[in-house]
Amino acid sequence: MVYGAFISTSGQTGERAQSRTLPKFPKYTYYFGIRFPSQASFVAGQLSGWLWTTGAVVLVVLFFGYTLVVVLQQRRLTDVQRDFINNITHELQTPVSTIRIAADVLQSDTIAQQPDRLRQYARIVQEESKRLQKQVGTILQLARSERSGFAPDRTDVNLHEMMQTAATHFAPHVSLNLTATNAHLLADRYQLETLLNNLIDNAIKYSPNQPQVVLHTRREVDRLIWSVSDTGIGIAPAYQKAVFRQFFRVPTGHTHDTKGFGLGLYYVWQVARAHGWRLSLTSQPGQGSTFTISHQL
Repeated sequence: MVYGAFISTSGQTGERAQSRTLPKFPKYTYYFGIRFPSQASFVAGQLSGWLWTTGAVVLVVLFFGYTLVVVLQQRRLTDVQRDFINNITHELQTPVSTIRIAADVLQSDTIAQQPDRLRQYARIVQEESKRLQKQVGTILQLARSERSGFAPDRTDVNLHEMMQTAATHFAPHVSLNLTATNAHLLADRYQLETLLNNLIDNAIKYSPNQPQVVLHTRREVDRLIWSVSDTGIGIAPAYQKAVFRQFFRVPTGHTHDTKGFGLGLYYVWQVARAHGWRLSLTSQPGQGSTFTISHQL
């Protein structure tokens, strides 16, 4: 034992030995340190079993977390599927029931002597059959597009001519503001026409008063930008990203005054993504909505 220093295991003393000085304690004159050469990793050696156990627990927790996420996702998909089935059942049963009632009236013996009533029920049958055809077409259209992966068959399309045709079809609710000098673009004609019709149809459906839809085009350097604006009920910021999800509809309590499957905007988003277009939504509740698509020429 050396005062103020220590003797190494190799027997060295002096400066080299004193390079590792022991701690000083003022109230002790003599003290010594003990070294265990074979126990340099004593703590780590004692924890080896705990490390394996901790690793196993971490793996179990991760697996449990993954299982929980999958279960919650499956539950959400089940809820979405149930809501969709309930919605589509109601949507298909309504026109079918109306057509059946109108057909019963048209088969009555006295309907021939009431030409005005005859024309009215014939008109009802025609409108409800078109509605039913549109609903079935929407579902088949989405199924066909998802099966083909929304792969666009690009051809040269004049967007202005397509918008003018749509404005005529949805007259008098649609007005045009076509300022782009050149509105030709490479796109799948069928998908682009369906996308445009879906946006206009949504704008009309969600306008409680007299619908006013504006189709606008403009050029910015090498981009063709076009939009569909309305003065409808608008979409709250909390739902503006979710509206492009499949089957999603903005919550309105326990009833939906406006009928639909929640597929229109999902189709719009899929078509825009397949073409490489930028799709954006600007909306405020009660102030209408504007869907803008930007296409690089």
